[in-house]
Amino acid sequence: MEPSIRNADLISFDVTAVKSSDAPGNANAQPFGLSGEEACQICWYAGLNEKLSSVGFYEYNPAEDDAHKKTASVVATMIWYFVEGFYRRKQENNFKSNDFLKYVVSMPVDPETIVFFKSKFTEKWWMEVGQFMPGSKYPRNTMVPCSYSDYQTATRGELPERYISALAKLN
Repeated sequence: MEPSIRNADLISFDVTAVKSSDAPGNANAQPFGLSGEEACQICWYAGLNEKLSSVGFYEYNPAEDDAHKKTASVVATMIWYFVEGFYRRKQENNFKSNDFLKYVVSMPVDPETIVFFKSKFTEKWWMEVGQFMPGSKYPRNTMVPCSYSDYQTATRGELPERYISALAKLN
């Protein structure tokens, strides 16, 4: 989930996604869903996202919350984790610097190669998409956040799903 969050411009977090035992303050609370801890982890990753322009937390209803205001506590903690992530942002956008390892994977199909970058500091991965796309409406290559598993998929000669999705958005 982290690469998708890292690439988001806007994040909308519905409290309904958190299971009712952790966040009962929602008219649609369900016994299944994310734990409060998982929701906080997602918010921390959202805070790290340098291109994020907006975040929102929705569907908290104080009238539905329990006597201990458990949902209010979970949402407040999610916001705290978001702010913590925000203050730990790293400017990771210069892929030509020595802060990155570059991996070029030969492919048996088009494109002939896929270029991956891995941060030496955060160990986050990116892949270059669009490098061989004549006629693309975007004149430069696009760096797409990805994961180590996307790299492993490419080393097996398969196009990663995230690569295919990004390419479809570019054309």
